[in-house]
Amino acid sequence: MVLNSPERLLTVSDRDQLIKDAGYIHALFKPSDVNPEPPFPGEALLLFAGGLVEQTAGLPEGILALVEISTVTFGSMAVPPLTVHVELTIEDPIPTPSGTKVIWPMTWVMLSENGDHFTASIKMLGTR
Repeated sequence: MVLNSPERLLTVSDRDQLIKDAGYIHALFKPSDVNPEPPFPGEALLLFAGGLVEQTAGLPEGILALVEISTVTFGSMAVPPLTVHVELTIEDPIPTPSGTKVIWPMTWVMLSENGDHFTASIKMLGTR
């Protein structure tokens, strides 16, 4: 099953506040003559993706928690302002060993008009 999350505008203010609050100090995230508009840190994009996924219509009921991010590949930089959404590909659930819960394997792809910002392999815990 493939679903698309709602869109969200990522703003300069969002980026600046996250960089400040998280304590990023790398030159990539500081404005300069060479880099006047820094991108979002990749980890920040994952944070926004999680919120967008929770708002996605059609998401399987009973999802409880993110339990694994096994692979993340970052593509194009996300320089604000930028409107993004997450495309979710959801696979069939796998019963846990106890049989009381299931694991939902998914792929999340954050997209915008500028391309693919990341692709992540995700597992979420859910009820049966």
